[in-house]
Amino acid sequence: MKGLIILTIGLLIPTLNFGQSELAMINDPDGFVNVRADKSTESKVLFKIKENDLFLCEPTAENWWKIDNFYSKTGFVHKSRIRLINDLTENKQRDLIINSINGLKDYRLKYDSLRLILPNDERMQLLREFENYEETIYNPLLPFLSGLFCKNKDIDLLDKYLKIMIINQMSANESPAWTLGDCYLCQPDLVIKRIDNYSGKDREYLWSMLTFGFENVTWQKESEIKNYDELKNRLNQ
Repeated sequence: MKGLIILTIGLLIPTLNFGQSELAMINDPDGFVNVRADKSTESKVLFKIKENDLFLCEPTAENWWKIDNFYSKTGFVHKSRIRLINDLTENKQRDLIINSINGLKDYRLKYDSLRLILPNDERMQLLREFENYEETIYNPLLPFLSGLFCKNKDIDLLDKYLKIMIINQMSANESPAWTLGDCYLCQPDLVIKRIDNYSGKDREYLWSMLTFGFENVTWQKESEIKNYDELKNRLNQ
């Protein structure tokens, strides 16, 4: 799975499993930036990054930072054209997360409604767009979602997240389960209470995702979590 996200247990600051890279977006009034082959405006343009795209970059003391668009396309962008997601206000981060949830919902519903009637090539193109959005916009923001929820006990944000998990449950993406597990580690009572608001298959699905996520984010770290046994037993009740 491209751009797989791993959450750091017990931390409120989101981290990505990309070494020293940080998640970023462009900062340019033109609505796009040119990614160049070298650290110069005279260097060849390799590709462009648009206003709402997310990407990874490696901040340094230099003026040009190396970036990665999640698909092994790398190059250089002047740091003045880059805005780190970690540097945004919490409200701006929250807006980005909610927009990513709404965007994923639109893609999921569109694909589900058209997949049986579209010609195969059009269906596959729509599926590629859907998966690209999930992997390059929705997934990278998940650590910020759990970070904001853990810090602010943002129930509304959690509710929106649980709803998109249900809508998108046919996806093979495992990252949402891990994010839910991370939310449970910091606010177990709130997570269980919100899941208990659902019933039937929806509740069963969310509970299975929570259990799976908890097992993954705590794997080989059980001794580092003071209340691990209590948290695990609550999931087995």
